[in-house]
Amino acid sequence: MKEEEEEEEEEEEEEEEEEEKKEEEEE
Repeated sequence: MKEEEEEEEEEEEEEEEEEEKKEEEEE
């Protein structure tokens, strides 16, 4: 895997975590 691809995956994971936090707050 290229470093760039790894960085992109990390960013995607962070975004998913943020979305989960938002969903928890709404409940």
